[in-house]
Amino acid sequence: MGNVLDSYIFISQGNNHGSKLTLDGLSSHYDHYKTRYFPKLLDDNTVPLCDKAFIKIC
Repeated sequence: MGNVLDSYIFISQGNNHGSKLTLDGLSSHYDHYKTRYFPKLLDDNTVPLCDKAFIKIC
């Protein structure tokens, strides 16, 4: 999926398939990425240093 340019970053969860993404839903996704997903990438040896540097400033 990494090469598919029109793929979704955030998807609906639960029984909300096809519904618009709400501000609360987007905020929840962002919080997950910021607090759990991105910090794990910083510890991953397979992630290039230039990508880690970008993650740190965001």
